[in-house]
Amino acid sequence: MELKNYPAPYVLFGSLLAMGNRLQAAGDRFYDEITTKQWFVLAVLETFSAPPTLGELARGVGSSHQNVKQLVLKLQQKGYVTLAQDRRDARKNRVHRTPKCAELPEKYGARQQEFMRALYTGIRADEAEQAAGVLARMLENLEKMQTVEEGLE
Repeated sequence: MELKNYPAPYVLFGSLLAMGNRLQAAGDRFYDEITTKQWFVLAVLETFSAPPTLGELARGVGSSHQNVKQLVLKLQQKGYVTLAQDRRDARKNRVHRTPKCAELPEKYGARQQEFMRALYTGIRADEAEQAAGVLARMLENLEKMQTVEEGLE
């Protein structure tokens, strides 16, 4: 595939889409019990200091409430999370991690480290930090774009 005639922003955009597909395929082969998307929901869930609502979790994941709810329901069926009604607002459900969820890093920790080492082979720490900064700004821009689009509807 010849990409030298494409501007770098377009190459980056396409590369991110291809990377997402390949990461999802690799992740789906990595875990025996859960999918990559389910793993990501659990990873984002871990960043909250208290059990989040489905809406809060969906914003963290960057997906719709309905998509995250479906992922959470599957994770609940597998015993990784529980859904409980919010004590102050019965319309909201909060997502709680279970002990089974805490076992995943123990079970896959060494394999995860090896996967990350292989994925970042030949990439210096400063390069990874710079790329992370670019991606963070792109995510911010996407959020702003979404806010503008929602305001137009």
